[in-house]
Amino acid sequence: VSGYTISRGRQDELSRTQTGVANVAFSDPEGILDPTNSSSALWRQEIYSPIAIALQHPATDVWYPIYRGLIASMDYEVHPSQNAMFGELACVDLFDLLATIEVSPGGSFGQQPNPAWVDEPNVFYEDAHPVQLRFEAILDAIGVPSAYWEIFTGNVAIDETVVPAGTNVLSLLQDAADAE
Repeated sequence: VSGYTISRGRQDELSRTQTGVANVAFSDPEGILDPTNSSSALWRQEIYSPIAIALQHPATDVWYPIYRGLIASMDYEVHPSQNAMFGELACVDLFDLLATIEVSPGGSFGQQPNPAWVDEPNVFYEDAHPVQLRFEAILDAIGVPSAYWEIFTGNVAIDETVVPAGTNVLSLLQDAADAE
């Protein structure tokens, strides 16, 4: 690794949290990240594969995680000598994935209202007290393992709401957080 940058998703208390990003510049003389090297343990890494970035203490050899996220892209070029590959690994946090998932009626999203006054293309969420229940329902619906999140109970109740189909999951979570 020749360098890295990490930008967390929120720069101050008044901003809305956005996707956090990390970029890692590298040189790869052994071909570990070479997409044509089928003997590498990292061969054929897919977009949105999990990644963790850590720093190693030089004296104690202890690793300290500084970023967890998903691979967004890898740009590289092979040196003309064919002896090394140089590139940059772009990573995003879970917020990027949440912004691409849209709620749809039926399936795991929302609950069935009683009486059924909500029309078909909408999703219904009942009251949530504490607000933590709404967060958990949304993250469970899209299959995010509970090991990847920790949600505080909150001190407010959220009223029932109707969400149009096609709304992205991140905006649902941000609306619940704004209520808090």
